[in-house]
Amino acid sequence: MSADIKEKDKSTEAVDEYSYTPRKRGNASRQKQAKKTKKGNKKSVKIPLIIFLAIVVVFLVGAAGLSFSMKGHRVAKNVYVNDLYVGGMNEAEVEEAVNALISEDMEYIVTSSGKTATITASDIDLCVDAEQTAAKAIEIGKSKNIFKNAYYAIKLMSGKETINLVPDCNQELLDKMLFDFGTTINGVSSGPQYEYTDTTMTIIPGTPGQNQDTSVARNQFLDAVGKSITDNIELTLDYAEPQTLDYIEIYNEVCKPAQDAYYDKTETGEIVVRDEVVGVELDKEELKKAIEQVNKLEKATIAAKIIQPQKTGKELKANLFSTTLGSYNSDFSSSSENRAANVKKAADAINGKILMPGDTFSYNGTIGNPSLANGYKMASVFENGKTAQGVGGGVCQVSSTLYCAVLYADLSVVERHNHSLTVGYVPNGQDATVAYGSLDFRFKNSTEYPIKISAVVNGRKLTISIIGAKYNPERKIEITNQTVSTIAPTENETRDPSLPAGARKVTSKGKNGYVVDTYKTVYEGGVKKSSNKITRSTYRMLPTEVSVGIMEAPSQTPPASDHSGNDNSDKTPSQETEQPTPTIPSEQVSAGELQNF
Repeated sequence: MSADIKEKDKSTEAVDEYSYTPRKRGNASRQKQAKKTKKGNKKSVKIPLIIFLAIVVVFLVGAAGLSFSMKGHRVAKNVYVNDLYVGGMNEAEVEEAVNALISEDMEYIVTSSGKTATITASDIDLCVDAEQTAAKAIEIGKSKNIFKNAYYAIKLMSGKETINLVPDCNQELLDKMLFDFGTTINGVSSGPQYEYTDTTMTIIPGTPGQNQDTSVARNQFLDAVGKSITDNIELTLDYAEPQTLDYIEIYNEVCKPAQDAYYDKTETGEIVVRDEVVGVELDKEELKKAIEQVNKLEKATIAAKIIQPQKTGKELKANLFSTTLGSYNSDFSSSSENRAANVKKAADAINGKILMPGDTFSYNGTIGNPSLANGYKMASVFENGKTAQGVGGGVCQVSSTLYCAVLYADLSVVERHNHSLTVGYVPNGQDATVAYGSLDFRFKNSTEYPIKISAVVNGRKLTISIIGAKYNPERKIEITNQTVSTIAPTENETRDPSLPAGARKVTSKGKNGYVVDTYKTVYEGGVKKSSNKITRSTYRMLPTEVSVGIMEAPSQTPPASDHSGNDNSDKTPSQETEQPTPTIPSEQVSAGELQNF
């Protein structure tokens, strides 16, 4: 039954559409006319479709051509960065143009909850990210999507495309300014505070106020800057309630062993004090009840075992570089200009050097190779037990003066070598020679505090000090040197044909050799604590160099009779020619010059 009804409905629809009644056989002409009409209708549908497809093809071909014309490293026409026209510019030109959109003195007025503040570009290092902005402009119409490119190609034929500049700034400075502005609206928030006595801990609830997270306001500000908006920048600065506390987290945060304050050295070499940590022990169940009270914004006090650290940050700050532990000065007034320059250069290299407790100082490692390439000059040095000219003469006076300062500061000496010959700028037994790559002077900061080396040249006087924290009890160091033996210089004779036979000339004055023991005596609080031999120094004897004449005497002419008629023939030649053995003054090298090396 339902099938018949559907068939009837279908036939009815046919009659309505074509005005055709199939049951009337004699109406053949109408049937033909209906078929023609149907064909005509189909034809009328095909024509608009073809036209539409043709338009699409023309659009795509044209768009593709326009898109192709936009390719390259130049911005398409009718492109703007805010109000700045950049069409046709290359990347460098865009960067130069957009850089001018933000200057250091530009001011931005921000507002929130009826209050306003001013942010100057220089306050947050605000500038244009010119490279990113230029890239955005050049990318228009040059994507991998041909339809998107076609869209821009057609659009830019009669319209314009505007992009925002990309700003850049110091985010940390911006967040701080936004937070400070927020505190004028919402107040300053804080976390819970803890107060201790010897037997209790009191927990003070945190206070509500400006949320530490200002990312929303930051994004709003930068978005406005990107659109070149400078006035009435509306910001969202959130108010934050104190965070609900969890007693387990608080237990893990608060309960810890005591830790002394300590010194720390940053990457830049600056010494900072890390504050002490108070040791705390709590009962978990009591803490749980206290935290429930604090979460209701009520203060709570519970029993606690408090362990105080032995060293506090206040103490360490007060003691840092507070006193001179040891100091020594030496004179180089008789030195040549080159040697004086070497002393000054080496002193500058060690001046201000800081050693943390336990650190070891290397003299060679600090001043480097004393070579011509590193700015050192030719001067007197010791070479194979004799004085000679060499590069870097004078650096040993700095190492020796430093060694004396270290002795008086009572620091631990790791490596020290005495010279082969005695020197005049420090006492025998208190010198420290160096030779780059073989002999070094090293000492260790054996105190509990940082120490600093001060090396100052004033005229021709060198003063080196070790600055640190005062010993407790106060300490005084006494250094004494005992000569164990003395070796007098021998003589080395050299035959010299330019001198008369038997004549003697001292060409180089010798030096005594010594064996010296050095003792250090330590006094604490005025009471002698120890006295020990710390070194034995052995110095070579330097022979006196003497030239002995071997020149033959000229032939003698027989004496003639005097005019008085006296006969002198009875005088023997030896009586006539006998003279004292000539002594030629020595060209001695002064002791001062010998010591300048």
